[in-house]
Amino acid sequence: MRRIVMMTLAALLVTEAAQAQRKPIVPMAVVSDSQKLRGKTKVLYLLRQLDLTKEQREHARGLIATILDTGAEHDFSLEQVYQLMAEVQEAKKEGDDERVRQLNQQLRELGKGSDNNEEFFMNMEDVLTDEQKVMLKAARERLERNPSGALRPIDVFRAVEKLNLSKEQQNYLNKLRDKLRQSLRGARTIKDKDRFQLMNGLLEAIVAKLTPEQQEQFGLSIAKLRSDLAYRLRIMTPEMEEAFREKQNSKATED
Repeated sequence: MRRIVMMTLAALLVTEAAQAQRKPIVPMAVVSDSQKLRGKTKVLYLLRQLDLTKEQREHARGLIATILDTGAEHDFSLEQVYQLMAEVQEAKKEGDDERVRQLNQQLRELGKGSDNNEEFFMNMEDVLTDEQKVMLKAARERLERNPSGALRPIDVFRAVEKLNLSKEQQNYLNKLRDKLRQSLRGARTIKDKDRFQLMNGLLEAIVAKLTPEQQEQFGLSIAKLRSDLAYRLRIMTPEMEEAFREKQNSKATED
């Protein structure tokens, strides 16, 4: 019965979105929570949340090449990591290089046998703004609660609520949220197939009510949260990715 209700809601959402000019359809991999993000993919996924400048992206690529390896990742407390990172910053301010070295060693030991994510982010923070540091902490905490990085309804609603919505659009969004809550009430787990239908229906229903400018902004926000696009630091929508690849292929042909 629960699955029938969810499928009915998904069908309704798709019907409402039939006239959408753009539909940011996401593949199954983006909504599935079966695989935990690890290694370089996890790092790139987090960096995409920070709106990096060109210079920061180049810095990140350099750190990735010199620090990250491909070892299996271990779990550890973010609170423990943040405490050590705070101590490193304090030691840097005091000019205590030996203390900095010792603390960095502790961070490496904390993730020994892992992909050295903590050492990477310690070095990356040196070129981040205060706002980006806050964004990184929030992104890491989100990923700790949702290790797969799977796109969830709450992520979609947060992304669209950042737009300058009209009263009519906000009312529509509120009704959409209520429908979703009713359909999910009491559900403990959702199969990937049902989640895939539901999330795509939700995205399409939202895009159907946005202006072209809002669709562009919304598409970029969703692209940041797509784990299947984490291989590229520069944020692009799927349409932008396709145009980029066509341009690169065209250039290769000319050469």
